[in-house]
Amino acid sequence: MELSTAAREIAGCVAEYRAGNDSALVGCVRRVARPEYLGPLLGRTAESDLPDRAYRHPNGFLKIVLIAEVEFQLRLHVWRPEPDSPVATENVHNHRWDFASAVLVGG
Repeated sequence: MELSTAAREIAGCVAEYRAGNDSALVGCVRRVARPEYLGPLLGRTAESDLPDRAYRHPNGFLKIVLIAEVEFQLRLHVWRPEPDSPVATENVHNHRWDFASAVLVGG
């Protein structure tokens, strides 16, 4: 999967959602989360400028921006604590945007 192809597909889902299809984001995330879709996408991303788009979030997870477009971002959050890192404190918060998510591994 080329990054530009994935970006176009996801942009289409975002447009559908904004046009009133409330299930468009969930359907899109379900598709993107499949190993046959996400695996090649991660491989292509690893060949790009990934280190410039990954950082440790204050809430304790590694935040990786896979695709950044004007209308959306596709992010991967990796919850793997650093050895000897302090236990992250809970930071319940809200976002200014709508989003959909999928748990890939764990719970």
